[in-house]
Amino acid sequence: MLGWAAAVVAIAAGVGWLYLLDGAHLFALGPNQRGALPLEELARRGAQPLARMVVAWVPTGAAAAIALVRVARTRSRTAVVAVGVLAFAILFPTTAGSEALERNERLSAHVGHALGRPGVWVAVVFAVIGSLAVAAAESWRRSDRGRAATAPPADGSEAA
Repeated sequence: MLGWAAAVVAIAAGVGWLYLLDGAHLFALGPNQRGALPLEELARRGAQPLARMVVAWVPTGAAAAIALVRVARTRSRTAVVAVGVLAFAILFPTTAGSEALERNERLSAHVGHALGRPGVWVAVVFAVIGSLAVAAAESWRRSDRGRAATAPPADGSEAA
């Protein structure tokens, strides 16, 4: 349960990380992704550059996957899917809610808008990419450990 909670916190912290990068004006490269920071849409600052999205969301996905694989003992493939689902499940409703709150309108009026925001989808994709890196590293680590267990000793002596 702790690993799943840590994964949720990691995804939620990704939004904060994106706000910090925005405030510091770092990584302002690439096309802007509308809806990345929905509470900033009225101020015309909700769109974020692609490089900033990469820097915020790839490590976020990796952190969430590490929590799921190492703490929750989830399989690597399952962790990748879980990170994608968690990212979407957290970012989609919070985007819709943020937009509704910002405009003082009903949540139902913003559900469709949130689905059309590239910032939500780009964040989910980059979080999944981060989790794929962790899954690949875990797979490599397991296969390396398996080879080490069956490999002959390096000094040429035979194992007993």
